[in-house]
Amino acid sequence: MKEFLVKLYLYRKKNYINNYNGCIADGKTNFVLHKLDAVDEANFGYNYSLVGGTGLDESLEKVEFETKIVAGSDGGSIAKITVKYHTKGDATLSDAVRDETKARGTGLIKAIEGYVLANPDY
Repeated sequence: MKEFLVKLYLYRKKNYINNYNGCIADGKTNFVLHKLDAVDEANFGYNYSLVGGTGLDESLEKVEFETKIVAGSDGGSIAKITVKYHTKGDATLSDAVRDETKARGTGLIKAIEGYVLANPDY
C-alpha cells in the first residue's frame, strides 16, 4: 500500500503537481492548475487542489481533494476521496459542475491505476 502511495505521488509530481495539465483545442488553450497540499506517508494520505485555469468552472474558487489509501480485502488498495468545493462569493454549486468534477477525478484515478498496474517496477 505504501508503494502505491509513493507511485501515486511520483506520478502526480511528474505529470501534474504545481503545474498545469492542458491541451489546445480549436486554437484555445485549456488548462487546470493543480496544487499539492499534503502527503502523509504514515497514514497513506494525499491531498491536492484545483486552484485555477480555464478548466475550473467560473463559479469555483477551488476544489480540494483529500485522498486516503486503505487496504482492500483482496490484498489490493482502495482509494477513498473526499471532495470539498469552494465557490466564489454567494455562487451555488450546480449538479453539472459537481458531476463533471467527479468524472474528471475518477478518470485521473483510473489513469494512475492503469499506469501503476502497467509499470509495477516504477
